[in-house]
Amino acid sequence: MSSTPNDDSSSERLPARVALLTNILLPYRVALMRAFAPMVQSLRILLSARSEPDRKDPASWDGLDVKVQRSVSWTHKFRHVYEYDD
Repeated sequence: MSSTPNDDSSSERLPARVALLTNILLPYRVALMRAFAPMVQSLRILLSARSEPDRKDPASWDGLDVKVQRSVSWTHKFRHVYEYDD
């Protein structure tokens, strides 16, 4: 790799196709993925959901190859024998 931090030459990229599988893409990780993407041949991010149910604004993924997979989720409240909810 070149020591120049802003060198976007495709010859300097690692010859790797990377897939990141995660449940959601948190806003603080978007900047990390944008910095990482130019370092590899291709980066695809596969998500289970667009955002957390209680989050108001999902992160903006502009410039990233993000695919939201089809998934099923449900919420279940469990009452533990020691009297707390999980």
